[in-house]
Amino acid sequence: MPPDERKKLPDIEKLYIDVGAAKDFHPKKKLAIRPGDPIVPMTQFEQMANPDVYLAKAWDDRVGCALLVDLLNNLIAAEHPNTVYLVGTVQEEVGLRGAKTAAFAVDPDIGFALDVSICRDTPGNDIDAVEKLGAGAGILIYDRTMIPHSKLKEFVCELADMNNILYHFTSIKGGYDTGTIHLTNFGVPCLAIGVPCRYVHSGNSIISLEDYENVLNLITLIVKNLNKEV
Repeated sequence: MPPDERKKLPDIEKLYIDVGAAKDFHPKKKLAIRPGDPIVPMTQFEQMANPDVYLAKAWDDRVGCALLVDLLNNLIAAEHPNTVYLVGTVQEEVGLRGAKTAAFAVDPDIGFALDVSICRDTPGNDIDAVEKLGAGAGILIYDRTMIPHSKLKEFVCELADMNNILYHFTSIKGGYDTGTIHLTNFGVPCLAIGVPCRYVHSGNSIISLEDYENVLNLITLIVKNLNKEV
């Protein structure tokens, strides 16, 4: 490959995956592969040498699904005044589509998105970046789809401060499901909270268990303490 081409992203039309096809080995017949089939990196979950750090594919947004399950377990025996809908949405990356239909069905009074926030603590980035492993829960203050409800954000920060939950403020160029949830009906106060994650949208991504637990503890406290007066 010429040196100048090495610096360019390849055109998608030039990309292919070699599955070992040959004249007498047809992939459609032997492997049941058809045009349009999705593909994913083959990555195994791994607890790294640092026992607080977990590696896997698609933490964005499997980590959000895991948080919903753990939140449900935390709320089973807990007393709180709220009716809680836990929704695993689809197609967030291509237009927040699942969140839009889910919010229409639920018509919530308030909404939270549990997702990842994008770490900047890797070589080639700012070594003083706020968004890094071990920084605690990432509370979104801005993205291209939404500015969070100010009073809701302050309520969440006060809860975290009172309960010694580590958090930081974050912003992204993209958007979270809250970008469409907050537009439901006459408007819904929303906030996105993220687990810091390295190498988002790659074959391997990394999170900190401590950060995950900070987000879980925070969202659990939010549900327990939210009421009409707040």
